[in-house]
Amino acid sequence: MSEAGEDRNRGKKPPKSVSVCDCRPENSGASTRTIDILDMDYSGFLRALRQEFSMSTNETFVISTTDRGEIDEEHYKELVNGKTLLLLKSMDQELSVANQERIEFLPHYHTLVQCGMYEYYASEGQKALPYAFAELIDNALSATAKNTGIRMIEIRLLFDESQGGPAIVVMDNGCGMTSKQLNNWAVYRLSKFIRENGMKSEETGYVRPDPVPRSLNSDISYFGVGGKQAVFYIGQSVRMISKPASSPDVHEFVMSKEDFEHKEMNKQDIYSGFIRNRKPGDYSHVNVIEEQFLQSIVTEEYGKESFTAVVITGIQQEHVTYLKHNFSLWTRELAHTYHYYIHGVDGNDMKKERKTDHVSNIDIKISLFDRSPRVPLTMNLKHVDNDMQTLYINSCVSTFEFKATGAGDSLVEGLIRYHPFLYDQETYPLDPYASAGNDEDEDCIILSSEARGKRPIFECFWNGRLIPYTTLSEFEWCSRPKKSGAVPAECYNRISGVLFANDRFQVSTNKLTFMDLELQLRDKSTIFTKMHNGQEQRVNIQREFTNWLKESHERFDKQVMFQKCMGSTTRTDVATKRLQSPWAVFQAISWDGKTYKKGQNVKSVKTQPILYGSIVHFLLYGEHEADVYATGGCVQLALEPKELYNELRIIPISKIDRQATPAAIKKKIDDEFAKLPDRLRLTWPEGNAWAENDARPAGTPMGPIKVEILNKKGESISRLPGAAINSKKLLIELKVIWHSSKGDVQTNSHIGVHSTKWEYWFKPMENFNKLGKYSLHLQTMLSEHKSDSEWAGKRLPNYTLNFNIKEGEAVSFVLGVISSPVQVGVPFSIPLDFRDDFDYPTQPPCDIKPQLECGSLQLSYEGTAFGTTCVIKNVRAMGKINHQNKMYTVKVHIPGLKQDSQSLQIVLQPGPPHSLVVFPDDDVLSVENRTPANFRVEVHDEYQNITTHPKLTVRCQLLGAPDLPVDVVDCSNTGSGLLLTKPLLLKTVNADQILTAKFNIPL
Repeated sequence: MSEAGEDRNRGKKPPKSVSVCDCRPENSGASTRTIDILDMDYSGFLRALRQEFSMSTNETFVISTTDRGEIDEEHYKELVNGKTLLLLKSMDQELSVANQERIEFLPHYHTLVQCGMYEYYASEGQKALPYAFAELIDNALSATAKNTGIRMIEIRLLFDESQGGPAIVVMDNGCGMTSKQLNNWAVYRLSKFIRENGMKSEETGYVRPDPVPRSLNSDISYFGVGGKQAVFYIGQSVRMISKPASSPDVHEFVMSKEDFEHKEMNKQDIYSGFIRNRKPGDYSHVNVIEEQFLQSIVTEEYGKESFTAVVITGIQQEHVTYLKHNFSLWTRELAHTYHYYIHGVDGNDMKKERKTDHVSNIDIKISLFDRSPRVPLTMNLKHVDNDMQTLYINSCVSTFEFKATGAGDSLVEGLIRYHPFLYDQETYPLDPYASAGNDEDEDCIILSSEARGKRPIFECFWNGRLIPYTTLSEFEWCSRPKKSGAVPAECYNRISGVLFANDRFQVSTNKLTFMDLELQLRDKSTIFTKMHNGQEQRVNIQREFTNWLKESHERFDKQVMFQKCMGSTTRTDVATKRLQSPWAVFQAISWDGKTYKKGQNVKSVKTQPILYGSIVHFLLYGEHEADVYATGGCVQLALEPKELYNELRIIPISKIDRQATPAAIKKKIDDEFAKLPDRLRLTWPEGNAWAENDARPAGTPMGPIKVEILNKKGESISRLPGAAINSKKLLIELKVIWHSSKGDVQTNSHIGVHSTKWEYWFKPMENFNKLGKYSLHLQTMLSEHKSDSEWAGKRLPNYTLNFNIKEGEAVSFVLGVISSPVQVGVPFSIPLDFRDDFDYPTQPPCDIKPQLECGSLQLSYEGTAFGTTCVIKNVRAMGKINHQNKMYTVKVHIPGLKQDSQSLQIVLQPGPPHSLVVFPDDDVLSVENRTPANFRVEVHDEYQNITTHPKLTVRCQLLGAPDLPVDVVDCSNTGSGLLLTKPLLLKTVNADQILTAKFNIPL
């Protein structure tokens, strides 16, 4: 459809209808009708409802939204197309049946216009523009994959605002796109595997390319997301212009953020548009004033059989600034990404003629047009000579090729390169654009800070293009060994590598990272094989790699300069006879910026033992007469100090410790005189260490104890050092002293002899059962003189540990004395005295819960109190006392102790007065006038025992008539008594009269 037709359609009113669901109680079916309300006012809508649902004019109803918002005339104006409404009897009516509301949930257009920002900002903090361009180049490479001639890809940066810029155009001379394929491009996440490319008869489906070296198959336009992410990361609008070879017409499609916003505002279908089909060179639709550059692009279409142009406008200003000011940087990154597409499988090897079988026909040209009349800045990526792969290729001297095969037909081709040390520096290439201060490997000794250091070995490519944020540090078979071997450790820092993975490995949709490469390669089922001249070699790859690395080091590293030749000699210490001669003798060497010469003191590294000595001379195999650069070689040392070592040693030059300073070496040689024992080190093999002034419970075992005699180097020794002295064995004497109140007492004494397995070992000591202060003394002794604890006028190492023995944990208890007798209900306390295993008074456990038992009594208590002693607080005894001064046995049980029960005897007497009992206990008692009432009273304690108390009286007062008597009885001794034993004398009694007797105990 033409753009004019599109404008006419935009002038039409969009459809507007609502769905009304009849939810009135009398309508059991909840029928739904669609009513077209375009150009209909509120009154017309109500009439349409009555007609549609056959309602009379006097029938009442309401219309509401599904959220029960009533639709009145004002809210009616806000209804949108497709809204679902409810026809109800009233607003508070309950729904008799369920209904359905139609909704749409198309993704917001931000899914497209902001996808690039999310994808690329989620990269690793680096400037992502080169990788956005890479997505468009991926598409162009796929489009030109079947070109027989030059595959031309051009990126034009049109920043001349007088020509309508800024804009970016990516063009290729590939196969172009049909209108259906252009439609497919516009669909987000429509990958190549599920696309329909035209008529059913024309569809062939996705066909995986045949395997090619380095997987350079151009099959890298994959997921249906990269192009959209890229264009909307770079700008705000994209115009796709394409002509397939099968058609004379050009297809053009525009997608922009502005258009999406316009459609959203006007409630139009956002995910729809128009493809303009026109003849080549027809720019009648172009606004020449605003987009003059676009006219030029369209004019170039004449004579082209097929092509695609991606025109991006609305470029963000920060992108324009970056692309202008960092032109060399980002074009270099693109050259790095597509290095092997641009230069072929061998890469940009500038040292030799290119192999004709692998010449690339891909040209990627970048042009920057700033302001007229400035000359455009142009760059063909083939001419970039400082991308990292070019630097790696041209600084290496030898390669090791291998292949990794895994499950299915997953395949990785690998290449490791060796970058030698030449004369005075490493040749491992540095990134000229890398920021300063990159981390280096602090854990390894390398010859130069410019070596690979901590950086990973392998860069990773997928279908021939770089996946920039995935690197692989190493494989087990090419990692630096933990122990020194035939190859110096620094050689492992002189290798770089590249991995070429096929499409059986997954990458992220922005093609910045591999999803599973390292995981698959480290799988046990992955097989690594060495490659030689394109042929697999079934060999031990670790051994072959080590041999290759050793050969590369010996052939190509030139790191030591031998100076001042003194002739040659024969070495009888070499086992192989043919290698015993000739050995050239030199007085000095220059190595890594340092000079080592005859008579200089040096230290060895990675030798057993570490050697200190003065240089006698240097040895280099072969016939030499003058100064020469070479690798390898040996140095002869006279071990220092001579008083201890009268010996010559020959070690490889690589064993000289280049980090050792002269001051440190001199100090070490001086320290050799002080190799006498320096101190004792105690360890507690069972983890039961005793610290200084520790306080331990009586009976706690001490030990076992392992003792080592250490020299000043911290080395464990068992003899006096040095070959020039009689090597005397050393013993250790152990003594334990108890500092009692009556004086010191020795409790333990042992002599420890050295064992190669256990050093000096002392068994556990379990006899510390006296309270007080102790001292453990360890003294180094000479075996020949057990009483001699000195050597060379100095006391041999000793050690003293002071400790205390205190009472142990409570295992039993004793009941204290309680005041007896005790009274029913009157609280009393039971003292507890806790004892340890050795019957020493000790503290009670913190969580004790005593249990009290007595067969005929009920016992209870409030808790336990801790102070100078422990007591069971407020014990109460309740029970019936049949005999005065009867003895009761109380059993106290404390769970958790070894001896957890004790008993005591108590005498229980009645408790304080608690209640008054009157006999007879009838509510109404009949008494004749002039006869006694005869009441008997008893005073009881809490458990109904008759009790006594000093000055205990009971008073009875009669109420209900005048001049009634008051009687009082004394219960102090018996706890009981009789009241109203005298006759009652009432003056006038004509009938039954009710009298009330009130009994109480006066306070």
